Amino acid sequence: MTPITAFLLPGLHNSGPDHWQSVWERTDPTCRRLVQADWATPRCSDWAAVLDAAVVAHDGPVVLVAHSSSNITVAAWARSASPAALAKVRGALLVAPSDPDGPAYPAGPSGFSPVPLQRLPFRSIVVASTNDEYCTIETARAYAAAWGSEFVDVGARGHINGDSGLGDWPDGRALLAQLRAEPRAAAAAPPKRVFMVGATGTIGRATVRALVRHGHEVVCFVRAKRGRDVVIPGATVRTGDVTKAESIARDGLCGERFEAVVSCMASRTGGSQDAWAVDHDAQQHLLQAAKAAGVSQFVLLSAICVQKPLLAFQHAKLAFEKALMTSGLTYSIVRPTAFFKSISGQVKRVQQGKPFLLFGDGTLTACKPISDDDLAEFLATCLTDASRANRVLPIGGPGPAVTLRQQGELLFTLAGKPPRFTRVPVAMFDGIIGVLRTLGMVIPPLRDKAEFAAIGRYYATESMLLWDPVAQRYDADATPSFGGETLASHYARLLRGEIADDRGEHAVF
Repeated sequence: MTPITAFLLPGLHNSGPDHWQSVWERTDPTCRRLVQADWATPRCSDWAAVLDAAVVAHDGPVVLVAHSSSNITVAAWARSASPAALAKVRGALLVAPSDPDGPAYPAGPSGFSPVPLQRLPFRSIVVASTNDEYCTIETARAYAAAWGSEFVDVGARGHINGDSGLGDWPDGRALLAQLRAEPRAAAAAPPKRVFMVGATGTIGRATVRALVRHGHEVVCFVRAKRGRDVVIPGATVRTGDVTKAESIARDGLCGERFEAVVSCMASRTGGSQDAWAVDHDAQQHLLQAAKAAGVSQFVLLSAICVQKPLLAFQHAKLAFEKALMTSGLTYSIVRPTAFFKSISGQVKRVQQGKPFLLFGDGTLTACKPISDDDLAEFLATCLTDASRANRVLPIGGPGPAVTLRQQGELLFTLAGKPPRFTRVPVAMFDGIIGVLRTLGMVIPPLRDKAEFAAIGRYYATESMLLWDPVAQRYDADATPSFGGETLASHYARLLRGEIADDRGEHAVF
């Protein structure tokens, strides 16, 4: 039987002729080197893309054999790769991992820090040296523990490279043979009992699916629906009033043990009263009830726009974020960019032959939209990924940022129609907001209408990308990407009628 193909992933500056990876490549036709475009100052995401393309294109199982910085590439790729691609990986031999935050790590490479510390979904073996200048043995052990890897200490072998005098490195060959043998299941992170709120929206339901898929036991606390039961597949559903602390404790937590809370709860309208009642007060009640029940972890779905707070709901969310950070619980605050559904409101217009509406010239803002399922996967894996603990996590979808005009051009191309645009002046919002705020002084319900118009103006003029407070600009390159579903594929499915335009409170057009 032909041995399983091994993909060789060298570190920075490639592996020279005396490196054991190069020896294996010369002497073993089943060892194949993956060639990167930039070996000196690469982006981790670019190296991961080369790995992904190779695994997807390969017919059959593979073993990954990484050295130095490529160990981080493997961990980063495993966090966002498709299930089909991950299923092809028999195992990974991770040799001499680098510490990108260590004093010897060179300047130039980007995206390798922070090191992804989620458990790998395949068997892996970390091999480290006691005198590696690029990573201490203690750090290498910590990586192995986080990745769920077996650990091998080879003694004082430097960076386990061409200078280590290993030649064909027979011990390494033996480890490769172990990984090529019958697969051994990677140790799974223990499942958790999760209390979830905000589970009935599209993102909430997607998050429940992701949590269940990862083996967690999920209890959803939802509002009662008059005349019908709420059913969320895979989860236990309990009903009550999430805005009341006593209901959360009595009807939701019920005095039972939970390890974690996941909250996708958000105000429905964005109006000032609703925002503070839900985005702040209800979240505070949930936090206090969770602490009293002994919950130790809290994953919060927030929004990237709180980084420049001008609106009531942004101030409410930001105030709760601060309360969560000082609560003593392990937290992950996830701030997504735009949702697919929030920028799908003009699909019907295009289908009906109407022009696509632009604010200004359509290039005022940009975003990196993310799908419900990709965002749900990110939220679910916050429970077990130690690198996301006690952090604020901005996150976007795959690919470059897109402007409003580019969204329209994409839609017209997919619909097979010539592009037609109509410009809407941003000043229109200013007039509407001014009138509604004036009338709101005597007609209180119009105050929320004014706030809703202000929300529209905000999204027409502010990008949903990471804000650089030093440069005073939005930075698309610094906005992290996650997942595999693209806006183009979402638009195409909408146009074919395969999915519905389910925006709910996200509807603007």
